[in-house]
Amino acid sequence: GAFVVRTLVVVAIVVLALALWRLKDVLSIAFGSVMLAVGFTGLADAIGRRTRLSRPWSLALVVIVTLGGMGLAIEVFGAMMAAQYDDLALKLPRSLHQLTAWLNNTPFGRDVVGRSGDALKSAATGPGPRILASVLAGAGQALTYALVMIAGGIFLAIDPARYRNDFLALIP
Repeated sequence: GAFVVRTLVVVAIVVLALALWRLKDVLSIAFGSVMLAVGFTGLADAIGRRTRLSRPWSLALVVIVTLGGMGLAIEVFGAMMAAQYDDLALKLPRSLHQLTAWLNNTPFGRDVVGRSGDALKSAATGPGPRILASVLAGAGQALTYALVMIAGGIFLAIDPARYRNDFLALIP
């Protein structure tokens, strides 16, 4: 009997560990949401004490200023990155053309240019496009997780007692 109980406990622990591993993204988002809610609530309470604003108004102010600051940072740095990308898109073809012209002046350079065309063709059909697709998918997933985390943090900050009581109701 004791062996069966120990075996069932070990199986339950393994199943729980596998479930937590599969839910690691959800747990990370939940943890991030709680951390954002704590930050929003702390800032809102500090503003409320100093300005005598009610909690909902101070929380709204904190959320608006925080999201506005994030949007401003994205706008400024995004515009800079877009400008650099446009500059690169203009300069890169000219530079490649100049490099090809310079290499074509020597027999060794002509051989390098001939071989590099084959290498570019194999790169276009090789693992490069798959890697780029996975990078773009990862960036989209990270953006989605960030938006869900921010929304969760705002909802938790609005009424933390409700969520705490509901969570505690799940525990026997």
